Amino acid sequence: MRLLFLEALIVLAGCAASPDDIKPAVTNPTPYQAYDCRQLHAEAARLEAALPGEVSQQEDARTYDIISNLTIGFPVSGILGEDVEDQIAADRGKLGAVRQAIRTRGCDDPNAARPYVPN
Repeated sequence: MRLLFLEALIVLAGCAASPDDIKPAVTNPTPYQAYDCRQLHAEAARLEAALPGEVSQQEDARTYDIISNLTIGFPVSGILGEDVEDQIAADRGKLGAVRQAIRTRGCDDPNAARPYVPN
Protein backbone atom coordinates (compact mmCIF):
# COMPACT_ATOMS: atom_id res chain seq x y z
CA MET A 1 0.00 0.00 0.00
CA ARG A 2 2.77 2.44 0.91
CA LEU A 3 4.64 1.55 -2.26
CA LEU A 4 1.57 2.27 -4.37
CA PHE A 5 1.12 5.62 -2.66
CA LEU A 6 4.79 6.49 -3.22
CA GLU A 7 4.55 5.51 -6.88
CA ALA A 8 1.47 7.73 -7.30
CA LEU A 9 3.32 10.66 -5.75
CA ILE A 10 6.28 10.16 -8.08
CA VAL A 11 4.02 10.00 -11.13
CA LEU A 12 2.21 13.21 -10.18
CA ALA A 13 5.29 15.10 -8.97
CA GLY A 14 6.55 16.08 -12.40
CA CYS A 15 3.18 16.68 -13.98
CA ALA A 16 1.79 19.89 -15.34
CA ALA A 17 -0.23 21.80 -12.76
CA SER A 18 -3.93 21.20 -12.46
CA PRO A 19 -5.83 24.23 -13.84
CA ASP A 20 -7.70 24.49 -10.53
CA ASP A 21 -4.38 25.03 -8.72
CA ILE A 22 -3.17 27.88 -10.95
CA LYS A 23 -3.43 31.23 -9.18
CA PRO A 24 -3.80 34.54 -11.03
CA ALA A 25 -0.52 36.33 -11.71
CA VAL A 26 0.01 39.71 -10.10
CA THR A 27 -1.05 42.18 -12.78
CA ASN A 28 -0.48 45.91 -13.03
CA PRO A 29 -3.96 47.50 -13.31
CA THR A 30 -2.60 50.83 -14.62
CA PRO A 31 -3.00 50.07 -18.36
CA TYR A 32 -6.71 49.45 -17.87
CA GLN A 33 -7.29 52.89 -16.33
CA ALA A 34 -7.16 54.43 -19.81
CA TYR A 35 -9.90 52.09 -21.13
CA ASP A 36 -13.49 53.24 -21.38
CA CYS A 37 -16.33 50.94 -20.30
CA ARG A 38 -16.80 49.39 -23.74
CA GLN A 39 -13.10 48.60 -23.99
CA LEU A 40 -13.06 47.11 -20.49
CA HIS A 41 -16.02 44.86 -21.24
CA ALA A 42 -14.50 43.83 -24.58
CA GLU A 43 -11.20 42.94 -22.88
CA ALA A 44 -13.05 41.00 -20.17
CA ALA A 45 -14.99 39.10 -22.84
CA ARG A 46 -11.78 38.32 -24.76
CA LEU A 47 -10.08 36.96 -21.65
CA GLU A 48 -13.18 35.01 -20.57
CA ALA A 49 -13.33 33.45 -24.05
CA ALA A 50 -9.63 32.49 -24.03
CA LEU A 51 -9.50 30.87 -20.61
CA PRO A 52 -11.65 27.75 -21.26
CA GLY A 53 -9.41 26.73 -24.17
CA GLU A 54 -6.30 27.31 -22.09
CA VAL A 55 -7.76 25.30 -19.20
CA SER A 56 -8.62 22.45 -21.57
CA GLN A 57 -5.09 22.47 -22.98
CA GLN A 58 -3.65 22.43 -19.45
CA GLU A 59 -5.87 19.48 -18.49
CA ASP A 60 -4.59 17.63 -21.58
CA ALA A 61 -1.00 18.51 -20.66
CA ARG A 62 -1.51 17.09 -17.18
CA THR A 63 -2.97 13.89 -18.64
CA TYR A 64 -0.05 13.57 -21.11
CA ASP A 65 2.40 14.02 -18.24
CA ILE A 66 0.77 11.31 -16.13
CA ILE A 67 0.83 8.90 -19.05
CA SER A 68 4.40 9.77 -20.04
CA ASN A 69 5.59 9.47 -16.42
CA LEU A 70 4.13 5.98 -16.29
CA THR A 71 5.47 4.89 -19.69
CA ILE A 72 8.80 6.64 -20.23
CA GLY A 73 9.54 8.01 -16.78
CA PHE A 74 9.35 11.77 -17.31
CA PRO A 75 6.77 14.43 -18.22
CA VAL A 76 6.59 15.63 -21.84
CA SER A 77 4.08 18.49 -21.84
CA GLY A 78 6.72 21.12 -21.19
CA ILE A 79 8.88 19.76 -23.99
CA LEU A 80 5.93 19.69 -26.39
CA GLY A 81 4.74 23.18 -25.45
CA GLU A 82 1.43 21.90 -24.10
CA ASP A 83 1.87 23.26 -20.56
CA VAL A 84 0.17 26.69 -20.53
CA GLU A 85 0.27 27.32 -16.78
CA ASP A 86 1.95 30.73 -17.21
CA GLN A 87 -0.62 31.85 -19.78
CA ILE A 88 -3.54 30.83 -17.55
CA ALA A 89 -2.00 32.68 -14.60
CA ALA A 90 -1.40 35.79 -16.73
CA ASP A 91 -4.91 35.81 -18.20
CA ARG A 92 -6.52 35.24 -14.81
CA GLY A 93 -4.50 38.14 -13.42
CA LYS A 94 -5.47 40.40 -16.32
CA LEU A 95 -9.12 39.44 -15.96
CA GLY A 96 -9.00 40.33 -12.27
CA ALA A 97 -7.47 43.71 -13.07
CA VAL A 98 -10.08 44.37 -15.77
CA ARG A 99 -12.94 43.39 -13.47
CA GLN A 100 -11.52 45.67 -10.78
CA ALA A 101 -11.42 48.55 -13.29
CA ILE A 102 -15.01 47.79 -14.32
CA ARG A 103 -16.14 47.99 -10.68
CA THR A 104 -14.06 51.10 -9.95
CA ARG A 105 -15.37 52.88 -13.03
CA GLY A 106 -18.96 51.81 -12.37
CA CYS A 107 -19.28 50.18 -15.78
CA ASP A 108 -22.40 48.14 -15.13
CA ASP A 109 -23.59 48.68 -18.69
CA PRO A 110 -21.11 47.25 -21.22
CA ASN A 111 -22.26 49.84 -23.78
CA ALA A 112 -21.54 52.82 -21.55
CA ALA A 113 -18.42 54.79 -22.46
CA ARG A 114 -17.42 56.53 -19.25
CA PRO A 115 -13.92 57.96 -19.55
CA TYR A 116 -11.46 57.53 -16.69
CA VAL A 117 -11.55 60.44 -14.26
CA PRO A 118 -8.76 60.29 -11.65
CA ASN A 119 -9.79 60.90 -8.04
